[in-house]
Amino acid sequence: MPAPEVACEGLLVDFGGVLTTNIWISFQAFCRAEGLDPGAVKDAFRADGAGLRLLRALETGELDDAEFERRFGALLGVEPTDLVARLFAGLGPDEAMIAAVTAVKGAGVPTGLISNSVSCALQLAATSRATPWILRQSARFGVSSTSIAWSSSSR
Repeated sequence: MPAPEVACEGLLVDFGGVLTTNIWISFQAFCRAEGLDPGAVKDAFRADGAGLRLLRALETGELDDAEFERRFGALLGVEPTDLVARLFAGLGPDEAMIAAVTAVKGAGVPTGLISNSVSCALQLAATSRATPWILRQSARFGVSSTSIAWSSSSR
């Protein structure tokens, strides 16, 4: 039975892991390249410990990339230089999701991109193979580095 038609007032999508390929796979590739257990980053972010606190501080803007890289690099035992870029280097576009959002937008439904990782993604311009795609999507969905506002439920 076909799904009933539903009128949409708008579509709001996330960036990392929604418009991109699986973020955890990128983290696994990073771990392998660094000689770590493939689940090291996931474990550090999922446990309620130092790694998760660092991630939350980065996502809310309490830590800048350089400080996150220094602290998280020390936690993992890896070189901190360009750590954020290396973590996200395996991301690419999720073409099916891009096509779906593009179709919805093309049908006249207002679309928006909300993310706690867009700032990071926009800053990968010098190092990420996905950068041209990231910038195109940001422009397509009306996001610029100046339109990003950090928020946190803990504030």
